[in-house]
Amino acid sequence: MLSLDLIAMSKYMIPAALVVVVIIYLFIRKFVLSYRDLRNSVRVHNNAAKLRQTEHAAKAPPVIVRRTDLYDQLSPEQKNIHKQAEDLAAQKNFRDAARLFESINFQRKAIDLLEFNGLIEEAAEILLRMKVPYRAAIIYERNNQFIKAAECFTLDNKHDNAGRCYDRAAAADFHLYQKAGECYLAAGMIDACLDAFGKILNTPEILRICLGSGKVEFLAGYMADPYNAKQVLEQMTPEQIEQFVGALGLRPCWVQSMSVWVLYHHELRFFHSLLQKLVANQDLSVLFWSHLSAAYCNHLMEGLSRQPYAFSRETYEYHGAILVAMKRAQMGDFFQRCAALPPAQQG
Repeated sequence: MLSLDLIAMSKYMIPAALVVVVIIYLFIRKFVLSYRDLRNSVRVHNNAAKLRQTEHAAKAPPVIVRRTDLYDQLSPEQKNIHKQAEDLAAQKNFRDAARLFESINFQRKAIDLLEFNGLIEEAAEILLRMKVPYRAAIIYERNNQFIKAAECFTLDNKHDNAGRCYDRAAAADFHLYQKAGECYLAAGMIDACLDAFGKILNTPEILRICLGSGKVEFLAGYMADPYNAKQVLEQMTPEQIEQFVGALGLRPCWVQSMSVWVLYHHELRFFHSLLQKLVANQDLSVLFWSHLSAAYCNHLMEGLSRQPYAFSRETYEYHGAILVAMKRAQMGDFFQRCAALPPAQQG
């Protein structure tokens, strides 16, 4: 009989044990989740406090006592509203609690309450109502809402900060590099502006800014891409091209690019300006000619046969000797014959 009772009891003990385990699990889970929420809230609060301390570290201490968030100055009626707001916050009714805090001039508490609980838009709107768009922008940026941050920075004429935010937002939408460039330009940050425009191949603006500000090195780097070079050269006047070539310092990488530029811009005047730039730079002259194919040299000789005075005597003599030394005899001999043309016939 005893063995039968034990068997009968075992049928109920296992389910009962499972129920007890489930109850214990639910209790522990609730405790762990509550602890995690509290820890996250504390971490967010501490991070925001550190950010504010960093932002204000370099500023002089205020000479006027803050007029908001002063509990002792509240009237009995306002203190009652303050109590209602705290009760609503405890119930996680953060929007209504913030509205009450704002109504009694406790804007900072309202903003903190909203931001710490993920209501970024509402927190920023309070600052916009206070007519401090810069502070609203800081909140947006702190919470990775870069487009809204940029818009608020622009409202406060902080174009450099706006450009930075658009730049970060452009990682997800490259069209925003245009806005970033415009903001940098408004802030006088030419290099950052050109870098932003370069990422979207805004050739007309790049050309205009580079020529206007003397940024020939950036333009040369941009033209290292053959497609960019073609577009740039098509939009430049002969005078602008000569100005650009004249202002450009010589580097092997740019001389290498020059050998590509002549493939897209066939004017002999342009080719001559490059050759003149290379006079007295033997190693760079060799580099330049080494990248030009025999077919292109034949094409060049055909053009010069019709306009032999397009190049100066000095250019013919110097580069003719270079070509002969490179064992490009046909082109070298042609240059040397052109150098021997009667001076009286020189245009």
